[in-house]
Amino acid sequence: MLKIKNINLKQVESTKYLGVIIYINLNGAEHIDYIYKKIIKFTSIFYKIRDNIPDEVKKMVYFAFIHSNLYYGIEIYANTYNSYLNKLMVLNNKILRILQSAPRYVHDKYLHSKYNILTIPNLHIYNILLFVHKFFHHPYQLPDIFVPYFTINSEYHGYCTRSKGDPHLELFTSSLKQRSLKYKGPRLWCSLPDQLKAISSTQSFKQKLKIYLQKTTKMYDIINLLVVNFF
Repeated sequence: MLKIKNINLKQVESTKYLGVIIYINLNGAEHIDYIYKKIIKFTSIFYKIRDNIPDEVKKMVYFAFIHSNLYYGIEIYANTYNSYLNKLMVLNNKILRILQSAPRYVHDKYLHSKYNILTIPNLHIYNILLFVHKFFHHPYQLPDIFVPYFTINSEYHGYCTRSKGDPHLELFTSSLKQRSLKYKGPRLWCSLPDQLKAISSTQSFKQKLKIYLQKTTKMYDIINLLVVNFF
């Protein structure tokens, strides 16, 4: 039994912290169910209104009620298997089809490109890489605890190699540590093209990173490999 100031803390299966439901095994499933139930109710509403409002308004509605819920806390809840995320991805695609009045044969990639958005797994990758970019180019914007978060290759050796400025790839054997930002962040960052990593402007990096993730399957494959040992 854990005590703080002689007060017994009750062990629970899950708890909500800053709007994110954290389950005891940290697999994100309960929060994914929470988001699913929150946005599925909009499908019938969107069916009814889609023919009565302009396309631009439908896009605004999507970002206000759907994308905002998918995006919040994605660094945490999407840190899991795609099989857990699949129900959200299918629902999101359905909503996009409704709002865009798109037939079934239209590819999901087109639905996302029309609204200039990323898939849920790529949104997860996007946010991780934004953090790593801030670490390298704008560390003063991070809380002090994250300033020494990653170790740079040049701190390990003095060789003038191409990767000397990249974060060192830590080797963690436990599944818990392999789920950490310290493990995933460097691997995703090192897989980016050098010209993208060199961009210091946050706004420019965001724009070019989104384009890169929309065009490549490389980062998607990397994140799939990373989650193999998660559970």
